[in-house]
Amino acid sequence: MMKKIKLLSCIAFIIVLTSCERKYDWSPSECAPQHYPAKILTNNFQYKNGGGVGTLGRVAGGMGWGRVGAGYAVGERLKPVPDSLFVNWFSITEGKFYKGKFKLSNKVLEKNLKAGKSSYVYTCFAPHGRVVVYVAGKHGRAPIDRFRAIEDTSITVTKYRLKNAQVQSIEQYIEEYGKAYRPDSLYLRGLISKEDSIYISKHGIPDTW
Repeated sequence: MMKKIKLLSCIAFIIVLTSCERKYDWSPSECAPQHYPAKILTNNFQYKNGGGVGTLGRVAGGMGWGRVGAGYAVGERLKPVPDSLFVNWFSITEGKFYKGKFKLSNKVLEKNLKAGKSSYVYTCFAPHGRVVVYVAGKHGRAPIDRFRAIEDTSITVTKYRLKNAQVQSIEQYIEEYGKAYRPDSLYLRGLISKEDSIYISKHGIPDTW
């Protein structure tokens, strides 16, 4: 009987701890280096006890490295400190896809969230699979974690394009849309501005983020 009471007491204590989890006013966002845009497919911050928030699939890079991108009013205003990060994106300048699952330094992250009344926790995507998580608020901005994602070879530019067009093959694309299928190289060139193209031709694609 005593063992049962102790077990119930432990369960109740765990429930209390979970319900008393501290929460903060923060929102997710994203960024990428200027001149090196990234098409974000997945950017999800997960909580330790389940659930989480993320950003929409979009092209990031206009704001520049380390700077907050789009704002997202997702989830409750007060949120738990994120525990892990799931990412999947398309590095446009390389023509490669990357993916990763990472454990965040949530104690360091919480310390930074405590310092600001309202903050952003955001993921910066760079070429060569580089991922840097920043936090920003009234105290300024600071990198919290740095990761290296792996190339996602299960998807290619052609597969990605056909999926977006909702067709199964190049032949079906031509039949469905009544026009020629542009080579992937021309498609990628069309995603990069002239300014970015000139910059990349001069400076290459660095791996020092």
